[in-house]
Parts: sequence; C-alpha cells; structure tokens
Amino acid sequence: MKFLHQVVLPCAFVIISTFLPSQLVAYHTDLDTLYVTIPDLEGEIGDTITLDFQVQNFKEVVGVQFDFRFDTSMMSFVGLDFGDLEVIGWGSFGFQDVEQGSVRFSWADFTNNSFTMEDNSYLFSIKMEVQQPIYSLQGMVSISEEVITAEYISSSLEQGHVKLIVDELSTSNELPSILASFTVAPNPTIGDALLSFSLIQSSPVTVSMYNNLGQRLSTQHLSLGVGPHTLPLKFPHSGRYWCQIRTPEGSLTRPIIVRR
Repeated sequence: MKFLHQVVLPCAFVIISTFLPSQLVAYHTDLDTLYVTIPDLEGEIGDTITLDFQVQNFKEVVGVQFDFRFDTSMMSFVGLDFGDLEVIGWGSFGFQDVEQGSVRFSWADFTNNSFTMEDNSYLFSIKMEVQQPIYSLQGMVSISEEVITAEYISSSLEQGHVKLIVDELSTSNELPSILASFTVAPNPTIGDALLSFSLIQSSPVTVSMYNNLGQRLSTQHLSLGVGPHTLPLKFPHSGRYWCQIRTPEGSLTRPIIVRR
C-alpha cells in the first residue's frame, strides 16, 4: 500500500470507533492517533445534513489519508466544503466511487512544511441528502481500509492512526411527550441562536449547554406554562455545541454549529 506521494508504509489497523456517552468529558490524548469527529445527526427524507469533520491531535502533520464510507441506501453525496487547512483543494479528494458510498481523502506535503491545527478545527465538511429517515449515523458511516490505509504522517515521518468518531451526545431522538416542538435556529450560526420549544402542559424545564468535549457551559432551571417559549443562546467561540432540554418525562439534545 502506498501513501500519497509514493511513500511506501506498512499496513495500519482497521480503525472504526464510537464515542460512548461516558467519554463525553474525556479528551483524546493518544498521541499516535489523529481523531476525526463528526456529529451524530438525524434527518427526514429530502433533508440536507452536513457532516463536519473536526480533528484532534493534528500536530506537525505532513500527510493524511483515509476512505470515508457511507450507506447509499440512507444518504447520497451532494457537496463538499473546505475547512481550516488552507492547503486542501479538490485534488485532495477522490469521488470516483461516490455512487458506491466512498469519498477518499488524501493530502501530503513532504517538503519542509508541516501543519498543526487547533483541536476541534474543521478539516472539511460533506453535505448529504437523506434518502431514508435517519435517527442516528451509528452504523451508517465508517472509515474503510479496503483500498487505502487510514493513517497520517508526522514531520518526523512517523506513522500514526486515524480514527473516526461518531459523537453520541445527541442520542436522544424522540420528543418527550410533554414537548410539542424543539428547534434551534439558525443552525449553523455565525453568532447567536434561538432555542424554541412548546409545552403541552406546565412543567419544570432545565436547559443546558455543552461544548464539544461534553463539558457543561451553562444550566437554566425554569418553571414554564403551556405554550411556546424561546430562549437566546450565546456561544463564546466557533465550534460545535450541544443544547439539551430536560423535562420530568425525558430529555432531548441537539448539536449546534458555530462559525465565525
């Protein structure tokens, strides 16, 4: 197996990983692993969902490659946006097998340059059209090693692994029976957003905000009556956040993307 610019490297392990809820406050610190995280999303037929590929441990990297696979019976590829690594262009992607559910990413710079990205920076984003109702991306997306090994190369030419994580913070998909609606808009946002929800009966409600590591940023304990309610949401930085609403009958969590 050859890596990018004809540099021969040994085969890497098969690396498909999930992010368990108990790990929400854990930080990925395996220095030989480049973590690529996408949010766990849901969507109805015809919706366009955006898979934001964020990275951790992207330190002094000179090359990355992996083959991203998705279930074509559930979603289809419609577009791609570049992220925070300015050297990435269309030539870094392979779409020859996109109808079979494969998008390949490969980039390398074996000159004197190496690149470091802050944790939770965006590598790129893929847009998908939902073909069948999706309630979770678990089991529908993965990194494959069938064609190319999923690996990265550091400036010292050491090989590391690449792991795809589907973030499970948004595992709640059904509205608690006391809620008639729950939305966050605009999403993505370039600034603030508005949480809107409606109650079918008076109830105590707790609204919490989390950052991408699962750390709680704020909590509001409210006692609200029947009908619609709105709350402003503010974000300290760009990145991915999570808004959770909890009632005595259950909770629901939604991801929020902030870009500035």
